[in-house]
Amino acid sequence: MGTHQPTGKKPVTQQDIADYLGVSKATVSCALSGKRKIVSQVLMDRIRAVADELGYDPSVYQAARRLSLMGSKQQVSNHTVAFFGPSLKLMFSTNYFSNLLQGLSDTLMEERFALVMVQPIKMTGTYHAYHPLPLIFSHGDVDGAIVHTDPRVFSSALQTLRNDPGFTNRPVVSLIYPIPGCSSVCADDLGGGYACVDHLLRLGHRRILHFEGRNTTTFPHRQRLEGYRQACHAHHKNPQKVLTAVSWRNDEWTQEETLLPEVLRQHPDITAILALHDYEACRLMRILTGLGVRVPEDISLIGFDDTEFIADAQGNNMLTTVRVPLEEIGRQAVHILLAHVEGRTTQEETVVLQTALIERGSTGLPRQGLLSF
Repeated sequence: MGTHQPTGKKPVTQQDIADYLGVSKATVSCALSGKRKIVSQVLMDRIRAVADELGYDPSVYQAARRLSLMGSKQQVSNHTVAFFGPSLKLMFSTNYFSNLLQGLSDTLMEERFALVMVQPIKMTGTYHAYHPLPLIFSHGDVDGAIVHTDPRVFSSALQTLRNDPGFTNRPVVSLIYPIPGCSSVCADDLGGGYACVDHLLRLGHRRILHFEGRNTTTFPHRQRLEGYRQACHAHHKNPQKVLTAVSWRNDEWTQEETLLPEVLRQHPDITAILALHDYEACRLMRILTGLGVRVPEDISLIGFDDTEFIADAQGNNMLTTVRVPLEEIGRQAVHILLAHVEGRTTQEETVVLQTALIERGSTGLPRQGLLSF
């Protein structure tokens, strides 16, 4: 290691770091850019630690570096990633989205990348599109994007990004929903759906309620429905006789207050309900309790994602659900995106992470007889 340490107010340079460590400036540059194929992780960590110790500020030289690279038609890395998600209100009011965001933000911080939140525009009470995009994209300040939204909502924004000279072919990774032309990290919704119905059929349930709506035409929910059907076939049951679908817009929650009692009266042989997600399972639980319907004695209830809590008499979580590894989905998405940003891959890929049924107290043996309330 060298003994030179810069003094005075002159900004610390990469050459100063190189001299201090006794390595080349090129090695320092590769380490600070995160190029693992060129610099070992141990040396990279040491260089970054010394950079912090000496007070190295890359922003001091960023403008000159950008001009140099742009002049040679090389893409500039700004250590900035955009996240296209739902509204902030929804993002921070549900554990589902906060878990996804936790995985994203923790991993980006470890890699010294900043996260820019891009929110959809509110139109007539709901959120529809991402127009116009922030100027940070046109200025070339974003290295790539991570997306968690219905592909139909994001399609116009993706086209805008691809047509923008400041972004064009920079990488995009989608969470949960596969998007053509992008890498994606998804959950095994088919396996999760199968596990739910398999569990209920093994308990003896023969009429199961599930939901359809505006958002249930997307790939994850189609996969989940296919899982329901495959479980029925595995038990030699006709899915049309086992599965009862009710249609409502799952973003119009007030409909459940009137529709659920109506459906249960029309189909008094229903003994189990599959919620779209845990958040909805909690709402359904409140409605059933208000009707005097007991869970699981009268109706079994299953959520999906394992992010919410329904307390039993002992204060333990009683909600049977399918665990979705949301934080890991966020982490995997960052790793894939940075592999593209750093030039370690050019191949699109789809990663599917396993789900798991978590059996708790909201499911049990089916009641005998028809439901009345």
